[in-house]
Amino acid sequence: ANATHLPVSVKTRLGWTDSSDLIEFGQKAEQAGANMICIHGRTYQEPYKCAADWQPIYDLKASVSIPVLGNGGITSYDDGMRLCGPLDGFLTGQATFGNPWALSPDGPPSTFKEKSTVILNHAQWLIESKGERIGTQEIRKHLLAYAKGFHCAKYVRQRLAHIDSMDDVIEIIHQVCEQSTHVPAAVTA
Repeated sequence: ANATHLPVSVKTRLGWTDSSDLIEFGQKAEQAGANMICIHGRTYQEPYKCAADWQPIYDLKASVSIPVLGNGGITSYDDGMRLCGPLDGFLTGQATFGNPWALSPDGPPSTFKEKSTVILNHAQWLIESKGERIGTQEIRKHLLAYAKGFHCAKYVRQRLAHIDSMDDVIEIIHQVCEQSTHVPAAVTA
């Protein structure tokens, strides 16, 4: 941290196989000048299907004076607030993939048409910031996640997987918003 004038944060997991050295690690990070620590509540060897363990993160918070954020297994705003407890905040990742409304206290919009503004803005931003070729490649995975759980999703995901431009995104999203009559009946099951 002495090599920069910028704030330094550390993000890691509980440990490789267990959390036995997490407190020592956190204290040394603080002594080295870290301004914040973010801990994912699983070890490196645990798959995401395992429940996150937040107790070691709470224990770390009690042993350092810098902000500590928790991460792992959060599925909603309320869930994050409940798990946050004595921590200074929480991070989330997987729960928001295709569902940025997961962290909204009001929940997601009720229709795909209401969601489409956010989807199109996300695509536009990514394509503008990364360029059309890279941006369209990167937005595909997000669009596929956005398309889960609505009428004709399989057909729409097949089309979204092959987009090459913002115009493609707009065309497909607008078709979904209009009516499902644009989709052949054979693929609606």
